[in-house]
Amino acid sequence: MKYLWTILILFSQLCATDGGGNMKLEGNRAIVTGANRSIGRAIALLFGEEGADVVISYRSDKQGALEVVETLQAMGRKAAAYHADFSSADGVKRFFDEANGFLGGVDILINNASGYNSSAVFDLKPEAFSNLLQVGTVTPFYLIQLAAQEMKEGGAVINISSITGQKPYNNRIAFCSSKAALDMLTKCAALELGAKGIRVNAIAPGWTPYEGDDMTAQLDAIPLKRAGLPEDHARLALFLVSSDASWITGEVIAVDGGQSLTF
Repeated sequence: MKYLWTILILFSQLCATDGGGNMKLEGNRAIVTGANRSIGRAIALLFGEEGADVVISYRSDKQGALEVVETLQAMGRKAAAYHADFSSADGVKRFFDEANGFLGGVDILINNASGYNSSAVFDLKPEAFSNLLQVGTVTPFYLIQLAAQEMKEGGAVINISSITGQKPYNNRIAFCSSKAALDMLTKCAALELGAKGIRVNAIAPGWTPYEGDDMTAQLDAIPLKRAGLPEDHARLALFLVSSDASWITGEVIAVDGGQSLTF
């Protein structure tokens, strides 16, 4: 199955152009955090198809990360995966230095890595709340700060948020708070970095199950009556980092099949 996936990626690469025969991200250098599976993996692979060299991070799934790297390398891309501990500033800086050194600079940053917690208010320990904010909000801030110093005009950042950043849910106080903060981080960073010609946007996925999860559990709340796929978000990410979106910044865009219309 792994080799079939590689063959399919290579075939799609032959077809992936901007209409003029050129790949949209040719010559770009991208960092995608948490790209060993799901949305992060789909983004990393699509960027590779479109010509970008890619570094990804992983926390525990080394095998999944290595499979992504192997697929990217089979496309002819420069690619690497580094273990990252985003629970501390030192871990963030260590990962960025490795990625930046490997790529020789950075043009695109995708902040996809995140934590998750489903504890109720009285069950959530303060240290767990703090850790989720560190991984989901402070780490993207620090990576933006580091990457923006390396980016030239035309650089692009995407934060992977969630529609739960705009609506409160029971037993999601830490996760919702982190994503709401990430949305405002996106807007503030876009405001300040615009002077450098760096664009910052966010994608807010709706219900997008992991591989093997029930694909029908929340369909009643989704007007388009299907679950999200990682590729749905990857295609928007490609648009937002490409020159096609050169006048778009500070936006938080829901990709949710209309789910947020039911809020």
